[in-house]
Amino acid sequence: MKYFIKYAYDTWGIKYVMLVGGLKSHIYAKDKDTISAGWKAWWVPVRYVTIPNGEDEGCLCDLYYGCLYNATGGFDSWDSSGDGVYACWGWMGAKRDYFDMNPEVYVSRLPVANTKELKSIVQKIITYESTGPDAKPWYNTFIGVGGRTFGFWEGKPDGEYLCETAYNYTKLAIPDLKLVKVFTTNRDIGGLVPDIEGVSTAFNQGAGFVDFEGHGGPSRWDTNWYDANGTDRVGINICHFWKF
Repeated sequence: MKYFIKYAYDTWGIKYVMLVGGLKSHIYAKDKDTISAGWKAWWVPVRYVTIPNGEDEGCLCDLYYGCLYNATGGFDSWDSSGDGVYACWGWMGAKRDYFDMNPEVYVSRLPVANTKELKSIVQKIITYESTGPDAKPWYNTFIGVGGRTFGFWEGKPDGEYLCETAYNYTKLAIPDLKLVKVFTTNRDIGGLVPDIEGVSTAFNQGAGFVDFEGHGGPSRWDTNWYDANGTDRVGINICHFWKF
């Protein structure tokens, strides 16, 4: 796939690539076939980068498909060591890889599992692109969802601090932006907190930007209450998604 994208870039001068297809099943799919790739359970293959953080051995990265050439002008395989472990930062004896991460083409993905999901997301994109600002009053809303991910920063739960930081930077580009806080510190003042009721209430009013700061995976997202120990958590899981 990456070689074909390179061919299209070199031959046709393309600038954009849209990959269409995610896991074939939300429940039964085994997402990895090797430490660095998944294809059997995917409609469109994925590349995993091996940049470990604690118990997490790496993550998905479609940026791989857009980075075609390295700094010296050669094909950027992201496996410069040639050991089959891609984008490795030095892990469990694997050799360190070197790559520039500067993409030649823009790559996006519609991670759909079936044609029903594909039709839904395509229709939403068409509706969004074919309507102006007056039809999207929710666009200037920024939802921040967070609590204490690991600790505190500048006197605030770090997740809440990061939500506010992201909002402040985004507001530089969109001055009319307003922040809806779904924070654990709202618990004592009657505001929205990051449980299913708080998150769905904020979501269902609409937003142009959403920032979750916490711990997550395919089936759940959660964080710590600002004043609790590590076992007292709050969040949402896959059983709640129908409420959005």
